[in-house]
Amino acid sequence: MEASFRQSLGYFRSGFELISRAPWLFLQVLIAFSMPALAASILVHWLPAGNGWWEPLLFLMDAATTVVAPVVFMMAVGSTYRNERLNLAQVIRQGLPWLPRYVWTNAHTTAIFWVPVGILLFAHRAVERAADTGVYQEGLLNAGWGLAVGCAAVYFHTRTLLAPFLAVHSNLPASQATWFSWRLSHDYFRTAAATFIVCAAPVALPLGLLAAAVSRSNGTLLGGMDSLPHATGIGLQLIRLTLIPAVYALYHDLWDNSSMAQDAVPWPVATLMRATSWVPPLGPMGVRNTVPEGVEPAGTPGLAVAGVAERLT
Repeated sequence: MEASFRQSLGYFRSGFELISRAPWLFLQVLIAFSMPALAASILVHWLPAGNGWWEPLLFLMDAATTVVAPVVFMMAVGSTYRNERLNLAQVIRQGLPWLPRYVWTNAHTTAIFWVPVGILLFAHRAVERAADTGVYQEGLLNAGWGLAVGCAAVYFHTRTLLAPFLAVHSNLPASQATWFSWRLSHDYFRTAAATFIVCAAPVALPLGLLAAAVSRSNGTLLGGMDSLPHATGIGLQLIRLTLIPAVYALYHDLWDNSSMAQDAVPWPVATLMRATSWVPPLGPMGVRNTVPEGVEPAGTPGLAVAGVAERLT
């Protein structure tokens, strides 16, 4: 565990090194894609209550921050890694063609995450309603369930952490990328989990405490509870700033030192890929399986911690 923690710190430093190469670009991405969520959290106070015509507008504003921003972040990280000097408009143009592939991959990882975590949450509510306990016992019960849900969330998020990077940066179909992410994170689970926790926690923990304080104040800290879901997108942007560059370094070390790309997928994954073969090719210019220009294939030299995968066993 200590070795995994040290390796995760190495990936954190590698991510910071990437950001330091083009700090103005990452600041622009952070601000530009936080603005829609910020505008939505403000606008919700001025829109008329009881009229849903504005809901699609708020949805699009939130989607720009929660769905489009990750792909643009990934493009900014990849271009900086290749020492390209791109501006904000260029990384947006580079990222948008990959958005369908990212969304389809995210549909896979979301199902893998929320099915077990959702079952645990449902079971918690069922037990909570059925249990006849005092305040002390109820607190212990909630703490136990909270720990179980939290551990499950970390586990399943870790197992799918690399899927978007494999889908976009290695140009793998979504189902195949998700499967290879599941396998890689099994072989190097401690390192992947430590990297996820170490790189997300410095921002996620303070933001979680702030969100809890806002909830306890019934939203008075933000001017109303309606703003909280929209403001969450801004917090996600801050987490991405520390997490995505570090996971990109992790992805390179694990994938570049793996021969997994030559392996066949198991029949359930192959069946899913055949069943969804009607989905159009989800990549730039309709390319499904070849590496397009500007996207590095496996084997590209890594960052400051390159080669660490050879020492992870």
